[in-house]
Amino acid sequence: MQALGLPTEKHTLIFDRGNNSKSNLALLKNAQYHYVGALTPYHHQTLVKDAMAALQECEMDKQSSLQVYRDNRLIWGEKRTVITYVSEKLKAGQLRGLYQSLGRAEKKLKALQAQLGHPRAKKRDKETLKDLIKKMTAAQFIKPLIEWSLTELAPGKYQFHYAINQVL
Repeated sequence: MQALGLPTEKHTLIFDRGNNSKSNLALLKNAQYHYVGALTPYHHQTLVKDAMAALQECEMDKQSSLQVYRDNRLIWGEKRTVITYVSEKLKAGQLRGLYQSLGRAEKKLKALQAQLGHPRAKKRDKETLKDLIKKMTAAQFIKPLIEWSLTELAPGKYQFHYAINQVL
């Protein structure tokens, strides 16, 4: 910005999580730039929890508003203003992805259940089956939604049950 002759006090740098690091923030502080960065919810779970409990309506214009949470937090050794909001568009996309992953997993689980329940099912190793089921349910965010059990009926013969936790 200095090389372009742009006054730093009139501009704000905006960057995503990929550029959000302690060293980059130190550079910005030393150069006295104004900036806005994004935080990863996974690394700031307390902030997310606090925000979800205290969202407030913020009017954007006469026709639209957002639910937001504003606070000052110590982040990476510096007191920073944080603003948290839930993007309904992003949330809808994430839910679509979650349901797609859940649908794929359920299709595989049903097929395995049918295979194991067949009267002429081949004998299986319990640990191999457990690993297979864990692999089927390993997609991001669906693991805690699926509960399952494997019961040995006879040597190498198993009954498989699963349930999907519908609380979302």
